[in-house]
Formats: sequence, C-alpha cells, structure tokens
Amino acid sequence: MKAIFPSSSPVRLFSLLFPLLLLLFAGDRCTPPLRPSGASTDEQSVYVGTYTRKEGHVDGKAAGIYRAVFNTETGAIKPYELVADITNPSYLKYDATTRRLYAVSELRREGEPTGYLHVLDERRGELREVAKLPTDGQAPCHIAHSGPSQFIVVTNYVGGVAKLYQNTADGVVAVDKFTVPESAKNGRASWLHSSQFSPDTKILAIADKGLSKVWLFTLDVANRKLVPHPQVAVDLAEGAGSRHLVWSRDGGRLYVINELDNTINLLTYDRPQDRFSVDQTISTLPSGVTERSITADIHLHPNGRFLYGSNRGHNSIAVYAVVEGTGELTSLGFEPTRGAYPRNFTVAPNGKFLFVANQNTSNVTSYGIDPDSGKLTFTGLDYSIPTPVCLEFTE
Repeated sequence: MKAIFPSSSPVRLFSLLFPLLLLLFAGDRCTPPLRPSGASTDEQSVYVGTYTRKEGHVDGKAAGIYRAVFNTETGAIKPYELVADITNPSYLKYDATTRRLYAVSELRREGEPTGYLHVLDERRGELREVAKLPTDGQAPCHIAHSGPSQFIVVTNYVGGVAKLYQNTADGVVAVDKFTVPESAKNGRASWLHSSQFSPDTKILAIADKGLSKVWLFTLDVANRKLVPHPQVAVDLAEGAGSRHLVWSRDGGRLYVINELDNTINLLTYDRPQDRFSVDQTISTLPSGVTERSITADIHLHPNGRFLYGSNRGHNSIAVYAVVEGTGELTSLGFEPTRGAYPRNFTVAPNGKFLFVANQNTSNVTSYGIDPDSGKLTFTGLDYSIPTPVCLEFTE
C-alpha cells in the first residue's frame, strides 16, 4: 500500500511532533470537508457504514461505504452514493483535522484470521485508501480517536484484542496492543465491543461485553503505550454485557450501555482518588416488556442535558434527562425507530436532529429534538440505505 507520507522520516522526534504540526497548519493545508456542489451550509456529508455480506447475525446487502447528505435544519436526507468498496465496513470514524476516514473491515469467517483498519484520505476530493492494517483479531467493530495526539484504537469483538495506532509522519502505524489476559476470563470469552478516550484523552475505557466489565488505561503519549490504570477495570453486573460508552463533557462521568440486560450504568469518576464507582443502573426498556431485545448504541446530546440509547428488538430509542450535579438519568420515554434492529444512531452536531440506522429493514429515519425537553418527534422522513449500521458526520 502506498503511504501518504514519505517513508524516510528524518528522526523519531519529528514523528512524535507530527500530530501537533497537523493542528498548527491544518487551516492552511486542508480544505473543508467534502460538500456536494450546490449544497447549502445546512447540509452536511455523512458517511454510512454497512454490512456487505451475509454473516451469522446479519444479512448484509450493501456494497461498501456510502456518503449521504443530511440537512441539519430539516432532518432531510439526500440520495446516497457509494464511495468505497470495502467488505463489512461496520464502523467508521472521521477526523476533520486530517480529513481522513477510518473504517473497519469486520471479518470473522474461516480463513480470515484478522480484520482490518482502512485509512481513507479525503483531501483530493474523493476517498483514496492510503493504508490497510491488520487488527490482530477477528470482527473489529469499533474505532476511537484521541483527537490532537492522533491515536486510534480498534476493538476486536473476537479475540479479546484492542489495537493502538497513531497517525505519524510515516503514516498510520501500529504502536501497542492490549490482549485480555487468560487469568481474567475464568473460562469465559472476552468480547471487546468499543472504547472511548476521556475528553482530556488521559484515560481510555474499553467495554468488554463477554466479561461485563470496563477495562481502564492511561495513555502514555510520549512512549505511545496503553498503561493499565491503577483500578485496572470496573466490574458490572454479571451477564450485563457492556457494549458502548460515552463520557460527559467534563470527563467526570462515564455512561455504559449494556447489551444483554438492557441497562445503562452511570460510572462516576473521583479525580482525587483516581477511581470509578458504579452509581446508577437504569433500564433501557419500558416495564412489562417481554419480547427479546438487546441494546446497541449510546450518545449524549451536545448540550449534555439528555442521553439516548437504542434497543434492538423493542426497536426504540430510550430517552433520558441528565440530572444536573449528579449526572443521574431520569427516563423521559421511548421513541419507535420505525425500522428493525436500530444498530447505530447519531445526533446532528447542532443538536437539532437525531438519525437512526435500522440494520434489518435497510432504512434511516430522522427525528427532531425538542431543545427544552430532549424528547424526539418523528419528522416523517424515512430513507432506504442498504444494511446501515454506522452514521458518521464529517463536521
């Protein structure tokens, strides 16, 4: 694979300083994110991750990564286009500073010992692959980005492996790896499902669905290492199945959505003690629900006052108010997704709309967000996109 940067880096120091140089000169070197000709300032490009083939848990019907245009003032979506032919690009992460899109290729069949991280450059007006790196595990399913320090973490669902990469002067390179120790498994399988850097990027939290815990690390930027946090991990309820996470803006709280027992945990971070405690568990489902349902995704509203989680089976978005001061959640109700198996969803950067990717019905629906209550109202807009499972804004 041809690297985007020359292979002969002068010294390692320049490689370490490169992420900072990107920030200093990005304004002069990079053009704004792609926006189709004739588009208004209310229209923003959104990359859509998909499944492209039949797997044990999904009947993929897509052809790769699509790009659509979402109107963040009306909730409307313009027709999509195929922009990258990648197998099972089920999770995407866009970095506006470097104009790069990161995509996993979720592979786990026999004869596929590893998945891949694809690095796609957008600066020439179209996506161009500049790197394809193994993830050292099967079924990579999530990507986290540290921001200015340009670290990337990919979690593998199969294998208990999280891989750390960095975007350097020599391109994107693998720099470290965490493998769940056998001593922690006690005969169980580890299924790492996602990770998130704290807002100050000092802490990395990794959700382990198989072991129902959140692994904790500090990021050693100088040595490009993941260092186990003194607490090591936060244990959740047995069988909870921790899946996705989201930090509060101040980094004082971490919300974890649990796939298997349909709950959300509030983890409060005590900075002086450098420890996390589980301070709340709340259901993602209405009382009395008997149908099989599992959770998927979780997001905070940009204003930090509301939180949302998706239910697959019940096919709904659970809506919560965030109590000021404590961060505890109060249920505000449930909004049908008008499609089956809502995998991923996203809140528009301006906080006015929420968009849902319904995997099994191949449609994306949009909802207005009440700025005062946080409640959702269906816009009446429903768009067909093959097997969508990830929605990633570029601005």
